[in-house]
Amino acid sequence: MKFKEIIIKKANVCFKKLAQKAVNYAEDLLGSGTGAAKKELAIDFLLSKLPIYLKPIIPFFRETLIKLADSLIEKAVQRAKTSEWGCGI
Repeated sequence: MKFKEIIIKKANVCFKKLAQKAVNYAEDLLGSGTGAAKKELAIDFLLSKLPIYLKPIIPFFRETLIKLADSLIEKAVQRAKTSEWGCGI
């Protein structure tokens, strides 16, 4: 496994655990009607929660990490909307 793949795998595990928390944090802080700003805040939240040993390499993989965080945040938002509307059917 290549170094980049290892980093992405570690980040994915970390981000999956915290994606919903990042969405809730951004929603609580900024409220409704601020979609782009909330997404940026949620991504920054996730990046800040990476393990300390990954932080020095964030600049080298920033775009990839942002894409990963963005997709997980979108999934968390969809789950939140589904649960908000009831049983999700």
